[in-house]
Amino acid sequence: MEKDSIDTYSDCVRGRPERVIDSTLYPNSSFVLINETNAIESVKSPTGDSLFIHHGGCEYYVLKYQYKTSRFSGDSADCRFWLSNAALLLMEFNPANLSPVNLKIASDSIKKYLNAPGIKSFDEPIYLNDSEIMEIFTLKPIRKLSRKSYLVEFEFSIGPL
Repeated sequence: MEKDSIDTYSDCVRGRPERVIDSTLYPNSSFVLINETNAIESVKSPTGDSLFIHHGGCEYYVLKYQYKTSRFSGDSADCRFWLSNAALLLMEFNPANLSPVNLKIASDSIKKYLNAPGIKSFDEPIYLNDSEIMEIFTLKPIRKLSRKSYLVEFEFSIGPL
């Protein structure tokens, strides 16, 4: 019987997760390795926002960012508003970025996408390059957590590796 899926770390192309936020710039950050392919990193920004980064993937390198923020107030269904703010959030952590994702290019790609004609939607991939190994940014639907607090979630995927 053939093996249908990758089920062991030794078969996984992606390496073991490592920090993507420089702990010398954010000494109160934490990084927890869950298993050989998954980890979670957390950071508290000087603005009071909380950032959680979920590391995963095997054939693809995947980082899922979850910002809990009360700095922005807008309609949770306004994709343009939240894409614009996602670009700002990326640049806030750019100096501490250790990931293979170039956050400046991601921010610029989001701005370019916003300036292009057409309706903008959540879960719509924004391609950050035109390479054989694709780099993709995807903004997930925004969740309002309280009267003044929102969860801004987006994902980077690189691959296939």
